[in-house]
Amino acid sequence: MKKSLAQNSFYNMIYQTLSFIFPLITSIYVSRIIFEDGIGKVAYAQNITSYFTTFASLGIPIYGIREISKVRNKKEEKNKIFSELIIINSISTLFSIVLYFIFLILFINKKDDFFLYLATGLVLFFNFFNIDWFYQGEEEYGYITIRSFIIKIVLLLFLFLFVHAKRDYILYALITSLGVVFNYTFNAFHSKKMVKIVFFKLKIKKHIKPIIFLAITIFLGTIYSKLDITMLGLMSTESNIGYYSNANKIILMLLTGCQAVSASFLPRLSYLFHKNKSAFDNLINTGLEIILFIVVPATTGLLILAKKIVIVLYGEAFLPASVCLQIFAPLLIIRPVGDLLCYQLLISMNMEKKRIPAYVIATIANFLMNFFLIPYMKEDGAALASLISELLVNGIQLRIVTKLIKISIRKKYVFKVFFSSVLMGLIVSLATIFSGDSAISILFTTLLGILIYILINIILKNEIIQIGLSRVNSFLQEYKVNKE
Repeated sequence: MKKSLAQNSFYNMIYQTLSFIFPLITSIYVSRIIFEDGIGKVAYAQNITSYFTTFASLGIPIYGIREISKVRNKKEEKNKIFSELIIINSISTLFSIVLYFIFLILFINKKDDFFLYLATGLVLFFNFFNIDWFYQGEEEYGYITIRSFIIKIVLLLFLFLFVHAKRDYILYALITSLGVVFNYTFNAFHSKKMVKIVFFKLKIKKHIKPIIFLAITIFLGTIYSKLDITMLGLMSTESNIGYYSNANKIILMLLTGCQAVSASFLPRLSYLFHKNKSAFDNLINTGLEIILFIVVPATTGLLILAKKIVIVLYGEAFLPASVCLQIFAPLLIIRPVGDLLCYQLLISMNMEKKRIPAYVIATIANFLMNFFLIPYMKEDGAALASLISELLVNGIQLRIVTKLIKISIRKKYVFKVFFSSVLMGLIVSLATIFSGDSAISILFTTLLGILIYILINIILKNEIIQIGLSRVNSFLQEYKVNKE
């Protein structure tokens, strides 16, 4: 059954937001218990573990979505591709686990640190069951979202029950890892209803080359945040890592909400590229307009409210993280736009290898900027290095993309979005002068900003707003007719 793209976007936005809102909520609670150095210890261990989990997953989480979406109506082919990717994932995961234990034996000497790395390593140990890509390829975002929500609630209760003192930072790391572990385990059992593993007539070799290309681009694409925390750990203090980590949690939560819209386009783009080029082009341009409508006002609001957000979420002790958060704010525009125009587009066109040069250049630049900025600017330098790297990598890829597809976004539409965002920002800035540093004041100013932004766009007759209002009106009319 063909799923609604709007429905998929909605479910995927909720799912992706849950994936980061749980770490955000937990960090709000534990920041006042294990403090910035405890947060820094856990963040650094998770950062090191992520190198191994990225290697274990290779490019399968993205490659799998594309390949399953192509054959989702062909049961036999789907079983084969699923089985082939499971075998590759199992081999790479086993190899990564061996490397991880070698790392622990050689470099982790303290008993507490060893248990901390075992807790963060659970994500790696259970990577055998990482098949979210299968459900995304099937566009089963409803199941993914409901499953994730239930698990997050249970784990949040675990956190409140067991983490009460500064020494409980290992339990905090363990509970965070369990969120991923439970998701993987549920997926493994639930998948039996939809697909089965087969061992005959498999063609594993054909997947190796594209997976390796994707693995390289994914690793290079995520290395900015990994390098930032790794180099902060080597060149500054655990407290600086704590400030950076908490600011990063906020930006990642907001980013996942914004990027979820473009992420849900991948299965449909992969399908349309081979079936309907005109619809493919229209979907790209429509997606870009929707994303800009969301991310531009979100960036404006975050720049204004960053200080209040940090104080409310983490307390005065984490105030240095507010500048870091403001530096991160433009990522709300850069990454979702780049995700659609560069990441999703090139992958759906089977051109992922064209992304590698951009990531190599940006990774080298990121390392050099971290090396020179961190000694003087600490966590703010790491955030600035990450921001510039994102601009660089997406700028290089955009030059490639514009040669492959015509991006025809309307200039008048872009003006309306930016004009209404600036006007909203001015009014919200005035409102913050008369409001305190509380959750209620942030909620009030946020809702005020959203209302003003929507009203201005209604007055300007923004096309996205008009389409939205038209659909709401149609729904209400249909509901009225059915009721009668």
